[in-house]
Amino acid sequence: MKRARQLVLKSIKPILNRLGARYIFLSEEWEMYVTWHVMIPPYDWARIYLRHRYNQTAPTYAFEISSVQEQAEPQAIEVPDWV
Repeated sequence: MKRARQLVLKSIKPILNRLGARYIFLSEEWEMYVTWHVMIPPYDWARIYLRHRYNQTAPTYAFEISSVQEQAEPQAIEVPDWV
């Protein structure tokens, strides 16, 4: 993946509410969809979906941080069908 400074934040009308948000970050080769849930542990999770742009129609990698406040390590998860 290109360096972080080459990532461009592109919002698709980010959905912001009291409980969470969603953003898409783009580089020349990758698309990273980030969503998080703002609550008290253990309901303060974050999920990350990665898709190689231009030759994939859906993400091929998915990760979850089960509790941000508790500093849980990211774990690989199955890509849900809805993504």
